[in-house]
Amino acid sequence: MDKSNQITKMLQLCELMNNNTYNRRDFLMEKIGISRRSFFRYMDELRDAGANIVYIKSSNTYKLLNSFSYVEYLMQNIR
Repeated sequence: MDKSNQITKMLQLCELMNNNTYNRRDFLMEKIGISRRSFFRYMDELRDAGANIVYIKSSNTYKLLNSFSYVEYLMQNIR
């Protein structure tokens, strides 16, 4: 996957996580068209970038606890 496609998918993931309170992994994967492996890789990358994402085991959902903008992160880290 090229870098621009990855960035697009990361932006989509952030938008979905910012717009919905609780997000099931399958819903997020299907919505942006990524594999399970890519999902976990993207979640790790978002966490490394400052997104406070938690997994809620009882409901099998993910929640973004802070207002995080991947665009702002990218803009701050352009070299």
